[in-house]
Amino acid sequence: MPYLLNIVYGLLLLVFLPKLLFGALFAGKYREGFAAKFLGRAPRREGDRRCVWFHAVSVGEVRALRTVLEEIQHRRPQWQCAVSTTTRAGMQTARSLYPDQLLFYCPLDFTWATGRALRRIRPDLLALVELELWPNLVHQARKRGVLVALVNGRMSPRSYRGYQRMRFFVRRIFEQIDGFAVQNEAYAGRFRSLGADAARVVVTGSVKYD
Repeated sequence: MPYLLNIVYGLLLLVFLPKLLFGALFAGKYREGFAAKFLGRAPRREGDRRCVWFHAVSVGEVRALRTVLEEIQHRRPQWQCAVSTTTRAGMQTARSLYPDQLLFYCPLDFTWATGRALRRIRPDLLALVELELWPNLVHQARKRGVLVALVNGRMSPRSYRGYQRMRFFVRRIFEQIDGFAVQNEAYAGRFRSLGADAARVVVTGSVKYD
């Protein structure tokens, strides 16, 4: 399955290549961090402290991490946190809010990129913020003995309908996730309905308010 996904992702890149090139050349979009994403060129983490890798796709998710990172620093000051993001705006926000954390662009979901990033970051836990389900990233993490969690999880009715059409595929991803910390009971019900183990789903409230 991971290598089949590589082929699918490669075909999608070819399809969208003209748009990507146009955006890079004339609008400056996609240019920053693309090589790092494609090659999994994350910074090499030094030392042997326990590490949590948070992946927050863009500005909203990056901002939502603030209380979580502060709480970890308060309760587990010996731990190290790494934060990845996908968009340029998300990275700019992360650099502004968390200048002392290990920051990098999340690798594209190819096996070579995700594997290399995991080798360089060496996390004990991969925490996906809200609903970032990248199958190769999850698979490569579990292959290396890294725990995987979803934090501040949410799933809109529209997303739920889309995932229902891929229930078998989504269930296989959910089986590899050790814990689901979700914002409310409605979201929890949707995760359970799609195959998340009920014992692993916990309603925590939103990290913005609770």
